[in-house]
Parts: sequence; structure tokens; C-alpha cells
Amino acid sequence: MHSRRSTYFSPWRWMTHGFSTFLQGIGRIPQQTISFEVYRHAGRWIIGGEEHADGRLVCAAAEERRHAQVMGIRPPRLVALRRDFRRIASRGSIAGLFMCVDHKNSETARLGIWLMGRTRSKSAISEVIPFVGNPDVRLRREAARALRRLGAWAKLRDVAASDPDSRVQRLATPCQPKPFQQRFHQLTRSLSGHPADAPVEPTPLLVQMPYGPGRLPKSAAFIRAILERIRRTLSA
Repeated sequence: MHSRRSTYFSPWRWMTHGFSTFLQGIGRIPQQTISFEVYRHAGRWIIGGEEHADGRLVCAAAEERRHAQVMGIRPPRLVALRRDFRRIASRGSIAGLFMCVDHKNSETARLGIWLMGRTRSKSAISEVIPFVGNPDVRLRREAARALRRLGAWAKLRDVAASDPDSRVQRLATPCQPKPFQQRFHQLTRSLSGHPADAPVEPTPLLVQMPYGPGRLPKSAAFIRAILERIRRTLSA
């Protein structure tokens, strides 16, 4: 069972943050000067005004979609916020997403987990791991995707062995490369259909002029002859 993680706020910090938010709303202090501390699995975090604003943006987007679904109308597409999501992910900080993964709405938590995986921050692993035991299969799938992006394969091996959902098992299983012998056999078989002595029809080359500096590309017949020579050398 999944238990929600509590975020521990210092009472004085919390009152200061509320008063600072009020002053920010009336324009008395800039957003960047607001900060407060929280304690999570990975230790102590300082959440600044920008991180807090990012978290509120993500929560508002998820809440708007949930409200539209309840009203029976088409929910707004998240692609409209892709620039904001890219900015949040490229920053690499997960502090602003704590309020998202702790939200009671599962859609908000899913969006927060997705963004944590996009940050590529190893600190996000401890925030995502509790969701692999959530009864909601959608949260477990999103957690498996995020852990896959974060490279938490040690935990994913346990997930693949214990989760009953087949999709979660696939997400938690690393992709095994094909053996070299099999890949080499496929290469030689694909090249065997073009012997060097067989007549080759010329392939037209469409180039927009001026082509620019440098040499013109080699002809298709010349490249095919080189590949056939490589095949014969490897097969010898």
C-alpha cells in the first residue's frame, strides 16, 4: 500500500512563507526572494519562489484537466505548456514538484512523477519509489517510466518480479541487445541480395543548387560496391 509522505514545515517558516506570499501578491517583494525549507526522503530542501511557482503551475494544469473531465467537457491539452515543462525539467530541481507528488489528486501526482523523471535528477528516485506500491496502476506505470529514465534499475528489477501488471513489468525490464552473431547474420543477409557483378540501375540524385562548399556525395553504385567488398572481407 502506498502511504503519502508528509512534508515537514517549520511553523515559523510556514507563517513566514504565507506572509511572504501575501506580500508577493501585492507586489511588495519580488518572487525570487521567497524561500522556505522542507524535509524529505533525500534530506533538507530549500524551496525558492521560482520552484514554488513551478509547482503551483503544474498543480493548476492538472486540476484544470480534472475539472474539465468532471464537467464532461474536453480537457485542455498539456502540450500548450510544453515550454514550461521543458524549463522545469531542464532546471534539474525537483523541489517545486513536492506539492505535486503529495497531492491527493492522482492526475496531479502522475504529472509530478512524469516531470521528476524528466529532470534526470538522482534525488527524484527516493520520491518516486513509494509509488511503485500504489494500488492505482496508472501511478505505478508512471513511476516505472520515471525510474527507467532515472536509471534506478536495482529497484526496477524488484518491481518487474513483484508487480502483477504486465505493462509495469515491461517498463521495469531493461531492453536486452541482440547477440552480435545474430546482428552480423542479419547484416550479411541484407547485403547478399546485391552481388557486385550484378548490373545496378543508377539512382537519381536530386540536389538543390547551389549545393554549398565540400565534395558531392558518392553515387549509389559506388557505395553499394564498397559494402559488398566489406561483406566479402568479413565472410572470408
